[in-house]
Amino acid sequence: MTGIPIGQPWDGAGFKDLRITSYTEDAAHRAALATVVNAVRGGGWSVDRVAAFYGHPAFDLARDARLVWQGDQPIAATICYPTIHLHDRLPGNFELFVVPAARGHGLGGRLLAHLEQAAQARGHRVLETTVDAHDATGRRFLPAHGFAIVGQSAHLTRPDFTDLPTPVVPPGYTLTGLAATPEAADRYRDLANRLGAYDADYHLIEPEEMTATATQPDWEPAGISVLTDPAGREIGVLRASGAGQACGYLHEIRLDPAQRGLGLGTALVGAGLAYLAAGGVQAVDLDTDGPDSPPYRLALRCGFTEAHRWQQFLKRFL
Repeated sequence: MTGIPIGQPWDGAGFKDLRITSYTEDAAHRAALATVVNAVRGGGWSVDRVAAFYGHPAFDLARDARLVWQGDQPIAATICYPTIHLHDRLPGNFELFVVPAARGHGLGGRLLAHLEQAAQARGHRVLETTVDAHDATGRRFLPAHGFAIVGQSAHLTRPDFTDLPTPVVPPGYTLTGLAATPEAADRYRDLANRLGAYDADYHLIEPEEMTATATQPDWEPAGISVLTDPAGREIGVLRASGAGQACGYLHEIRLDPAQRGLGLGTALVGAGLAYLAAGGVQAVDLDTDGPDSPPYRLALRCGFTEAHRWQQFLKRFL
């Protein structure tokens, strides 16, 4: 399926006066995007929240986003994520929204054609997205357009701080915090990337992403725990953030696979939870790979429960 040129009206599939436009950073388009996102996600995304999330400096929505209109009503949208990683999103990752009343009429396919053109023009070799495991529509739509399931991810939560795991390590190992120095961000990035390389689906933290992360309010070097083995090698790292807030978060739980089975992962998580508890946090979240992964099993052992699961879909370009 080809992409209808930007601005060209068309009729089809029971809809009249359809057109696709590039996103413009103004009040009307922010409201339109919020309308579509809320219709798909069931509410909770105010105009301000949409503007704040997609206002990340890595985005260029005039390049990265498209809106579909029926007359003056927004009914669909798509956003290709930027090359700088946001959380765990790959370059080529995207979101596609079609309001329920307009599904099944080819609008998603039209927008997907625009995404493919944009991704290839930017040098991406893939498109990738995550779909709620309960989203039957999305799980049918993507394989029909050349996507394959390549993995699962899960969101887990710990609603309280009862029965915390103890941050105790075997003799000879040390567990320390990362000092708040100008070099802290680079040291953390190097360590997380080195240890993350052991995981097949780990995405390297790029320098630009690290710079952006280190300027955010949730950059807390004091919440970074580093594990060192008896030979002095750094073999584990975990970043906790959210001290002083209601809900905290655990990032990048990384451990040298050769060191597993010694309780070191539990010690890392225990240190992160202890830091957040001391900061007055009431609950903690984390995101990880699917249920067959060591981080997922570690989270369960440390008192987390699964709250949500997604499937990851990928399409490669020839």
